[in-house]
Amino acid sequence: MKINLTEGLNLRVEGEIGKYNTLPVEYLVKLAQNLQQLLQDIAEHQLEVDGAIDLSNFKVELSGFGIGSAIPEFKFTPRIKAVTSGDILQQRKFVNDKFENYLEVANGGDYSEIRNLIPQVATRNIIVEDLYNFTTTFGNSPFSIVQLKRGKITPVYKINKFKTDVKEKLITTITQSKDLKEEFDAVAKVRIIKRGGIVKRSTQETFVGKHTDTAFSTDTIVHNSRAYILSSPLLCKLEKEDDYYVIESEMLGIVGTGLSIDDAEQNFSEEFHYIYQRYNDLSEKEMSERIRRIKSIINAIVSKIEE
Repeated sequence: MKINLTEGLNLRVEGEIGKYNTLPVEYLVKLAQNLQQLLQDIAEHQLEVDGAIDLSNFKVELSGFGIGSAIPEFKFTPRIKAVTSGDILQQRKFVNDKFENYLEVANGGDYSEIRNLIPQVATRNIIVEDLYNFTTTFGNSPFSIVQLKRGKITPVYKINKFKTDVKEKLITTITQSKDLKEEFDAVAKVRIIKRGGIVKRSTQETFVGKHTDTAFSTDTIVHNSRAYILSSPLLCKLEKEDDYYVIESEMLGIVGTGLSIDDAEQNFSEEFHYIYQRYNDLSEKEMSERIRRIKSIINAIVSKIEE
């Protein structure tokens, strides 16, 4: 892995646009938007890691400028949003690796290779458009991915021109039969009105696909006299198995159960407290890679502790 979007990605712009070691604001905005759209579409349409996703975890932030032409640096946002399930760091690594695959194609210049990398037509259409927009951000000005170490600039990937006619050949028109049958699960927000002995229900909104999990959300976790104040709400799965309610954060590997939702929440809080204390007491040698990831996430989302 030559690039790491968690640590930072340096993009070098040369030619007419970058000759003054500056970057016009309109190009900086366009670059950030095109890069972020590509990463978020990889996450939304290609992510093969289990768990729910929040696309805001794949936003990028400007983190610095380097010397030598115009070299802005971008990285994944440190403002992590918890999801009901899944490992955010693992999801980010998957997106990082996919993005690097496309950079390798851009470096070689044979964009027809994308057809082999993405056999699914609908997904390929989206990624091809995103990659074309990203690689043509600066028009004819040379554009590359570089590494900065001790003031030295090392080229990593050259972004070769993605020609419009090649892009058009990679885009496939999708036609859909009117008789096509589709089946999918959905959950709904329902308004219930009780008047006398009559109950009326009306569906306000439906959610399908990745948005069908029922959820438990909290921004404060209380255990005895200690309160963990979170930087953003922690989203967890909320399910009922037989007579028990289950609150689960797959991201943190924590499960709380109880005969009521309140009991499940209390049990979840006890487990959260134990995990926080235990993992922060362990030395590096005592932790597995999974525990390191969980420790990193849990420390990132706890903004303060009140006694």
